[in-house]
Parts: sequence; C-alpha cells; structure tokens
Amino acid sequence: MRPPLIAVIAVTTIGVSAAPLAATPTLSGLVAPRTTKAPQGHAQLLVGVKLSEPAKLQIQLTTGADARVVQSVTTQTDHPAGRAYVLVPAVDASGFQLAAGDYAVSVEAISPTGEHSKPLRAPATIQLDAPLGRLDALTVPLLAPFARQLRIDTGGQLVAVVAPGGPAATAGLHRGDVIVAVNGKSTGTQGAFRVALSTTPAATPVAIDVRRGAQTLNLSVTLQPDWTAPIDFTKALTVANRRAKGLLFLQYAAVRNQINLGRPDAAAKLLATWKPAARRGVVGQLLTGDIALARADGRNALVAYQRAALRAPQLAQAALGIGLADTLVGDLGGAVDALTRAATLDPSDAEATATRALALLRLDRTADALSTATLALQIDPTSANAKIAQGIAQIANGTVVDGLTVLRQGITETADASRAQSVIQKNLEPNDP
Repeated sequence: MRPPLIAVIAVTTIGVSAAPLAATPTLSGLVAPRTTKAPQGHAQLLVGVKLSEPAKLQIQLTTGADARVVQSVTTQTDHPAGRAYVLVPAVDASGFQLAAGDYAVSVEAISPTGEHSKPLRAPATIQLDAPLGRLDALTVPLLAPFARQLRIDTGGQLVAVVAPGGPAATAGLHRGDVIVAVNGKSTGTQGAFRVALSTTPAATPVAIDVRRGAQTLNLSVTLQPDWTAPIDFTKALTVANRRAKGLLFLQYAAVRNQINLGRPDAAAKLLATWKPAARRGVVGQLLTGDIALARADGRNALVAYQRAALRAPQLAQAALGIGLADTLVGDLGGAVDALTRAATLDPSDAEATATRALALLRLDRTADALSTATLALQIDPTSANAKIAQGIAQIANGTVVDGLTVLRQGITETADASRAQSVIQKNLEPNDP
C-alpha cells in the first residue's frame, strides 16, 4: 500500500508589519507538512496560511544544514483575504526530485503594492519510498476483435511493442504476449492492470505471467520509474505494422500511442487512414471517442462511445467512456449510470468507481458518494481521485477534520496540477477557515 503523503501539523504565528500601513498583509495559521512521505518523483508539499489582506504568496524550501533555497514558488495572482493553500512540488530548479532529508518551509505574502509580510516558518522532512513502476512496453486491452483475429482467448493485456534493449525486452517479453498477472495480481481487465502497476515498485524484479501461444511463462521484469518520460513507440509501431499488415491490435496501438503522448491530432490522422468499415467498428469508435475526449470534445466523444457500446454492450471501456463524456457535457445523472455500469463490467476499475463518486458529489448525493469513494479505495488504496472524493464527501457529511486530512492527501497525490488547484479553491480553502 502506498503510504499517505503528508501528516499535517498546524503552527500559528502572527507576522507584524514593518510599517503601520493598512495594505501591508500579515500571515497567521501556517499549515505545513511536518513529514512528507512519497514514492520517489511524487513528493509535493501542501502549504496553507491565513491572509489578512489580498496578496500573492511566496513559498520557499531551504535545506536544513545551510539554509540554501532549493525551491521557490510565487503565485501569479493575488489570493483574497482568508485561508489560502499552495501546492509546492518538492523539486529543485532543474525539476529533479529533492533528496530525502530535513528542510524548512518559509511563507511570505506580497501585497499588490509590493509590501512584504513577516515570513512564517516551519520545519519539514522529506522521506522517499521506492519509485513506482512503469512497464517499458506498450500494451492494449485484449478486445474481442483482436482475440478473434489472433485466434486466442480474451482476457489480459496484449503486448503491442517492447522498447528495444530495455528491461522488458531483456526479460524476454515479446510482441503478441498476453500479460495475465503482474506481481501475482491479475491483469485480466484494464482496471486490474492499472491497479497492479500502481502498487508495483520500480527497480525491483517483479513476476509477470504471460500467455504465449499454448504456453504460460513466468518472467522476471524490473520496471522503470514512472516519473521518467513516456516512451514514444512511433517508430517501433511503424515497423511492426509494416511487417504484420492488417493486424488490428497493432493499428489500434499506433493510434493509442499518439493519444498517450498527448497528440490527438496525430492520432486522428492515423485513424483516418483506416478503412471505413474498421473506423465504424467497435475498435474504431473507441479510438474516435478517445481522441475526442483528449480534445475535451465531450459531445463527439459521447456519440462515438455510444456507438461502440451498441456494438459491444459488455465492453467496460465503452461504458467508462460514456461516463467520462457525460461528465464533460454536464449530464451527471447519465454519467453516474454509465460509470455504475463500467464498474459492474470491470469491478477492478478503481478510477471508474472514483469518478462515479465525484459525479455523485456534484449531484449532492453525499452519502452515496462517500460509500462509493470508500469502495474505490478498497480496490486501489493509491487512487488520488478516490481520496479527493472521500475527503469532500466526509466534509459534506459533517466529518470535517477527517475529511480535510484525506482531501489534503488526495491533492498532494494527484499528478494533475490544474485539477489540484481547482479542488483547493472549491473545496479545501472554503472548508478550512
């Protein structure tokens, strides 16, 4: 289980302005992490203060030994008077993870006219666990159309391409292998595969069970750290598609690779080269929906996923896509129904369940949201979305102190900075006066 990222302590100090000017801000109620414990590459500090006047905030991390500044963050806009939080990545100026050890947090307010408050300070310790793992191979879910074409059983994750010379290739993983378990955990569905990887450390050999034809093999693979840059498999997939023309899973993987790299336009161009019948099929419609979702085009995503669901009613990915698209267009009732179906079709999909909890919150169904978020955390204790949903639901149901603690954990664990900021502004600051 991934440990909580922060244990929050409160330190209250009142800064007195150097000059008796009403516009000079003062700070109080510093909330800072006494100890931040996270997998390597994921440490962040959530720092909060109370402002007497609207002001920008500057947060600095300094080393405990020589008081050298190793990280400095200044907000771009003025915070209103009251509680304000800033999420600070524990990295240096080059973007590298700070080393484990003792640091100090310093917070200062800067008024619109340039006056500086007296800073507040607190000690902070960073503890780093082993980095989380990432498989250096591109896998795709073994969808029924792929299984029919390859004449193999469904279930598992199909290896489309393996990074040349990497740990997976060295361990003997091949294109066309079907991964059925990672570190003893089933990967029969996409949700199960995500959970298995989210709880598997890097830099340590792990068992990966694969089906290769009639054989079942047990490989020992050392996963790469998940904070490394995503691998671009474009060249390898181009070669693979040239050598094995007509294999639908490789064509799917080539489009999916571009989406993974944040290139929806390139993905759309690739998909446009498919034959019309293939684009209209289940696989083509799934990719059409994925591309639209990557473009934040909820309406077209919804149409594509609905077409995929009509052709394959038992396809969890289509139900999940409908739920995400419904959320994007604001149909929260439809999103809850679709995400419920997605979780029923793939009970191991913690993110579908967590997203359902978030949709329930927006419908003010706080009791249902709390039980749903709790279920998501039982499936995957590392899910930041589930922690955010659980924290908000606990606050709404009157368990404010526990809710704030869990909410802070979820915020510090999410990799989406814009989402974290939205949650801070809409839920944390208003509920932590």
